[in-house]
Amino acid sequence: MGKRTNELRKLSEQDLMNRLEELRVDLLKRKAEARLGTLKNTSSIRNARKEMARIYTILSEKKRNEKKNNFLQYDLIGKKYKNNKLF
Repeated sequence: MGKRTNELRKLSEQDLMNRLEELRVDLLKRKAEARLGTLKNTSSIRNARKEMARIYTILSEKKRNEKKNNFLQYDLIGKKYKNNKLF
């Protein structure tokens, strides 16, 4: 873990999904170690969850920007919109 937000934003959606899956597996292992009492760095669980949250946020931003770009394409055609409604 150590990829910051700017580095994560440069990744494609597929790379982000792969990283998310890696973090899920890693988090599961760390939780099991914590239950057994063998985990030495307990903050690693928190850090994994925070990075997962960052990835989810970036994925939702990408989807939102994609929708916004589609909306702008319609607007460029010459139709007028107000509050996402055609008038």
